[in-house]
Amino acid sequence: MSGPLESRQSPQADHSTLKGEPTGTETRYTVALKGFVDDRWAEALRLSQAESPSFQRFRLSRATATMGFTCRNVDGAVIVFDMLESLDALLKAANERLDFWHTQNPALTSGYLNRGIA
Repeated sequence: MSGPLESRQSPQADHSTLKGEPTGTETRYTVALKGFVDDRWAEALRLSQAESPSFQRFRLSRATATMGFTCRNVDGAVIVFDMLESLDALLKAANERLDFWHTQNPALTSGYLNRGIA
């Protein structure tokens, strides 16, 4: 398939944008998303999160196109890197789910892309 679908990059975490904000005994981290975040992708993300308890620690902010998560300060940097790997796995699962939806119903996908939902 070529056209609008291929021109919209699937969201991926931009690890270079990782920011931490201490909040007492925890640190709240945010990572920017690169790619097209829309209602259907957010639904694919939500369904992917529902399938795995480890994915439920992540929160999408549509307003800032970021994903957030919290780690305890005593956990150290290794846990933060583990969380980034889990985030990448979550985003991959959501992107694969959305690709599957596009493959299963190309007519719906075509109309959806032409409307430019974002």
